[in-house]
Amino acid sequence: MINLTKKDFKGGVLISISNFYDPLLLLIFTPLFIKYLTIEVYGLWVLIFSIANFAKLGSAGINSAVIKFLSDSNQKIYKEKFLINIFIIFFSYSLFLVFLLFLIKIFFNFENYFFFSFLKDIEFFFILSVFFILLKSFEEILINVYISYEDYTTSTIIKLFSKTILFIFQVLCLIYYKDITILILISCIILILSSLAELFLLKKKYDFHFSKNVKKFYNFVLIKKIFYYSKGLIINNIISVINLNLDKLIISSFLGLKTLGLYNIAFLIYSFIHSFFNSFFFFIFPKMSRIKKKEELYKIFLSSVKNILIIGFFILIFIFFVAETFFQFWLGKKYDSIIFQYHQIFLIINFLSLHTIPIYYYFISFKDTMSQAKIAFINLIFSIPLMIILAYYYSITGIIISKISGSVISIYQLYLIYKYNKYDIKF
Repeated sequence: MINLTKKDFKGGVLISISNFYDPLLLLIFTPLFIKYLTIEVYGLWVLIFSIANFAKLGSAGINSAVIKFLSDSNQKIYKEKFLINIFIIFFSYSLFLVFLLFLIKIFFNFENYFFFSFLKDIEFFFILSVFFILLKSFEEILINVYISYEDYTTSTIIKLFSKTILFIFQVLCLIYYKDITILILISCIILILSSLAELFLLKKKYDFHFSKNVKKFYNFVLIKKIFYYSKGLIINNIISVINLNLDKLIISSFLGLKTLGLYNIAFLIYSFIHSFFNSFFFFIFPKMSRIKKKEELYKIFLSSVKNILIIGFFILIFIFFVAETFFQFWLGKKYDSIIFQYHQIFLIINFLSLHTIPIYYYFISFKDTMSQAKIAFINLIFSIPLMIILAYYYSITGIIISKISGSVISIYQLYLIYKYNKYDIKF
């Protein structure tokens, strides 16, 4: 097993806490949402955000670029240059996305495709949802600056505080207004204020002065360098968004919003588990990014794979035995036994996908993001027909089983890594 330093272990724990705090709040929020707005409205919420999540393409590759380039650079002036150019790329993506949404609003009428008696203006709700996703992405970029400095304590405190404030206002809106449009509108306002406060604190802590010298720091060569690093992650992120949301679109179209709501509850737990392991082992990314010798990088990678499989096995076994009791307590009268059946299959997928986490960090820390993108594209080509076929014969169970495709294809990635380190053959 990998020898974790005290700093690495602390960093892993803090990142896990900060990233797992969001799902924890969601665990509290979800039954409240269903209680005050019904499972059908929850299904609509999931459906709209499944579409709005494509706004994450505005931050595709940017979060990793923040950590990679700021970790590589030791001088403050270069960190400032990289950060301002990363901001330029992000806002350019976002403005382009807003322009596309404007065109969609002109040429298409959402109400021709979606109509729900409990939501009067679906277009406005959708636009707010997209804006919410963009604000969340920008906040994540700011927090990743602290992580690039390996300042896990500050990043965790800021993240927990921001999420707590947002959660409190969301719950109050849910209880007093019982309206998802007002809920998302208030959420956007809170995120704007939080992001401005976080940007101010960032500038003060690291004495950044990029706001006064935007023209000076703008560098097309740096933008090309960042984009060259990120292009594979952009492709990978596009594919990931499709993979993560296609199932929900299929379920809502053929089985309805209630079934989508039940499925998404099981999917949430699956995502929480994967996010926990992804967060805990996130510390290996900045560590790998600083390593120049491929032998040392390969050694850390192998140790990380062993670690995550051993730790993951015991944690997932524990979750299996307590899950049904947890669901009954969590959802109360709204609990449906079908959720636990979905969850059992998801647990198997969780274990089979554990090794993909260090594989992903290995490729992006090695600046070989295109190899990751190629694998993701192969997975997409393979998983979509597999999902459709299995969904046709086995319904929801088939859709869950189809998620194993990424784990199967990752075996080829392991072979590529072994071949490169054993025989010095390029990816």
